[in-house]
Parts: sequence; structure tokens; C-alpha cells
Amino acid sequence: MADESMVVIEKALDTAKEDITKQVKEITSALDHRLKAAEAQVADKGKTDEELKSEIKNLAQKHQEYTEAAEKKFAELQRSKAPASEDNGRPKSFIKHLHELFYEKGEGGMTIAERVKNNRSKQPIEFDLKAVGDLSASNLTGSYFIGYDVRPGIINPLQESHIRPIFPQGQTTKDTVRFARETGGEGAFTTVAAGGTKPQIDWDLQMYDAPVRKIAGYFRLPEEMMDDIPYLMSYLTMRGLEELRNVEDDQLLYGDGNGQNLTGIDTVATAFAAGALTVASANNFDVLVAAKKQLRKLNLLPNYILVSPEDYAKMRLAKGSDGHYIFPVYPGTDQITVDGTIIIQNNNVNDDDFYVLDTKWMQVLDRMAAQVRLFDQDRDNVIKNMVTCVIEERLAFPIYRPQAIVKGSFDDAIAALTA
Repeated sequence: MADESMVVIEKALDTAKEDITKQVKEITSALDHRLKAAEAQVADKGKTDEELKSEIKNLAQKHQEYTEAAEKKFAELQRSKAPASEDNGRPKSFIKHLHELFYEKGEGGMTIAERVKNNRSKQPIEFDLKAVGDLSASNLTGSYFIGYDVRPGIINPLQESHIRPIFPQGQTTKDTVRFARETGGEGAFTTVAAGGTKPQIDWDLQMYDAPVRKIAGYFRLPEEMMDDIPYLMSYLTMRGLEELRNVEDDQLLYGDGNGQNLTGIDTVATAFAAGALTVASANNFDVLVAAKKQLRKLNLLPNYILVSPEDYAKMRLAKGSDGHYIFPVYPGTDQITVDGTIIIQNNNVNDDDFYVLDTKWMQVLDRMAAQVRLFDQDRDNVIKNMVTCVIEERLAFPIYRPQAIVKGSFDDAIAALTA
């Protein structure tokens, strides 16, 4: 959709440019004609008539003004070419996106803040957080706090990445996702002579359910805060969404499938097995190479590795006997890899745990994408001028082939490799 929008904008810009250029040429031609006619009259008279001098001066001034106006208009169109970007072509920040949602005119010509004030029904005000940019540009600086002693005490502990983006994404309209999971099988394809009997293949398939689960939370704040500190609501919403993503990470990793939990990758993953492979003085990189081998022997293609920040740092700082760093880096980044497979660090991964995955065999399905809802009719909100902000999502996580996940602990795996 973004590419289609840019094509439309490009066409509109080109059309506007052509129209302005055409108009400038027409007006310039007409003005030049009138200037030459006036100058000819002066030449014929052999003297400078005050009336003709004035007309020449006015024509020249109009010519200059129109040219400058046309150039200014085109420059404005050029700047509007990428409406979803900020200066220097950078993507619109998450907090900028939220600020626009809350404080720019929207439905009924009112901002969300105004709609909260004027909402006298039981209906919530809601909006989705979709297609927003990165979270790294958020801040609470600006002219909103002039006249107050505001101390820098709010620190945004954003993680480098979350788990969700590494999995294929999708949607569901049901409360339960039922799917077939391969649990084993017998037989194999082979060559067959003319008239020979073909081998029978039996894949064991079992039906599983991935229930949709909800992750949610809320906070309350006075309406006056929304009025007096515009970025505060954006900041709190951003923080709420960040905490929701942290819980989502933990569920996708360690959810046990009981109660209201998702079934995470740790619950169904295949345990690390060194097999016949032995390595002298094995380290964490050796362990991950062996785990990748375990997947490749099943014709699976590992594309992501998950570790904790502690173990990521150990691998990043690992040195050879001569003191040089040994970590391999993904080209063009500072992201360490194992034979090109990206290693992702996440705070929700337990220290010493590792996961090597072929993520195409699992999927995050949204029943309801992360949503922000504002209520002014909650409890005593009306008499206290409070607003309740609810942030929630509903999702399912079917894992079609548990064999596509290898898990283990570095310490145990190193011991197995060196045994």
C-alpha cells in the first residue's frame, strides 16, 4: 500500500509541476510581449514617458513576483512528496505518530483529546497502532514545560528488538486456530524400476489447536494532563505498548499453553543433540553451528538465533589466543552471526538458553492487533475528569513443525560437544 501511495503522490507531483511550468511560460510570454511593446513605444517617441516608465516597472515587478510565487509553490509540493517522513527522509517516529493521532484534527473535525472531553456516551474512543515508524526518536523535551521545574527522570528502556518480527504474520477471524502438525512418519521416496512397486509414505499428522489469547493493561490519567502536556499521553501510550510487547515476547518464548497462556517455542522445541560431532575447546559459536547442523539434517533452513543479552555480549567479546575478536558480523551491520544466520538478543530469553529456528514453520496470527482505547465513563472518571487508557491485543501462535526449533543451554551443549 505504501508503494502504491508513493506512485500516486509522484504522479500528482509531476502533474502539478507541469501545470505550474506551463502557467509560468504563458504568463512570462505575455509579460515579455507587453514589455517589448512598451519599450518599442519609448523608442519610437525618442524619450522616456513617465507613464510608460511606470508601466515597464510594474510589468517587470509582476514578472518577478509571479516567478517567485511559482517557485515557492513547487517547493511546497516537493516537500509534501513524502508525507509520512520527517526531515532528511527519516521515517516518522512512533511518538510523532502518536502525537498526531491525539492532537491533530480527525473525526468530526476534533482531536482525540477533544473527543475524550466531549464524549458523553458509554462508547470508547479507539484507534489502532499500525504502520508506525521506529520508537527510537521519542523524547519529552520542548516548550511544553516552560515555567516548571521538570527533572529528567523518565528513561525509556526500549529493547533492540522483539520476537514478533522474526515470525511470519497473519490474521484470524476465529477464537481458535486449528492446524495439522507433523509428528513423525515412515517410508521414503526412492527410484522405481518400470513396473516396480512404489514405496508407501506415511506422515503422521495430528490436529492441534492454538487458542487466541489476550494481552492487556490500562492506566488512568487526568484530562488536564492531556491538555497541559501534549506529549505525555503519547509517551505513556508508547510505554504501555512497549510493556505489552515484552509480555508478548515472554509468551512467544516460554508460554506453557495452560490457562490464558500461549504455547511458546520452548514448550515444543526439539532438544539440542551433538550426535557424533565433537569439538575441542568448544565455545558458544561452536554450539550454534552444531544446532544449525541438527536442523539442516532435517532439510530445514535456520534463519534466526535467539539468545540473552548476557550471552550475546560474551560472544561479541570473545577473543582468539592472540587477542583478536573472533565474532563474525552480518555485512553492513554490527549484528553478529553464525555462518550468516543472525543472532538476536532479547531480554526475555533466559541466560544460557539458546534457540535456533526455521521460523517459516510457525506464525503469529492477530485476532485483534494492538489497540489503544480511551474511556471517560470508567468508574468515577466523569466526576474526577479522568481518562482510562486500555492497551490490548489478541493473538494466536500456531507452531506447525516443532522440529524447526532446536533449544538448549550453552553450558550443557558445550559439555556434550567436548565429551
